[in-house]
Amino acid sequence: MKRIGLYLVLVLLGVMLVGCGQEKQPQLNWSVAVVEQQVKEQLETVDQVHQYDGSVAKVSHLQKPGAGKKFLLLQLKLKKNVAGNHGFQWKGLQLQGKDKTIYERCQDVFLGDYHYKRLPATELQLDAQGWVCFEIPVASRTQDLQLVYQENGKQNTLQMK
Repeated sequence: MKRIGLYLVLVLLGVMLVGCGQEKQPQLNWSVAVVEQQVKEQLETVDQVHQYDGSVAKVSHLQKPGAGKKFLLLQLKLKKNVAGNHGFQWKGLQLQGKDKTIYERCQDVFLGDYHYKRLPATELQLDAQGWVCFEIPVASRTQDLQLVYQENGKQNTLQMK
């Protein structure tokens, strides 16, 4: 009997010790995961457009960030963790530098022109996956950035690679 009691105490201690070594993020209504990231100085592509007369025209697209900036493209996977009418709030998603500089999602409707499936900037109600764009200074290193999602006074952070 003492052996079983000792065994149970050791198991409980082991479970508690394993849980102490991990920094746990708070449970939010939505979880955000970065599937892929790309840094681009500019976006460019050439599309072939079929004309009414049967010919094919080539149309060039070129998108440049603001002066002294580059694009950080993130493919995000958004997952709803709880049932109910809790939409994903884009105003709660920010990119933050180690100097606490905040970068908001830019007007990225152009992503579709470059064959990126863009996440709509409207309030989402269902799980979704797609691309968003941030403009960051050319000198920024992605390792110095983290993606922050805030909701109801809680936040989760993801370190960029």
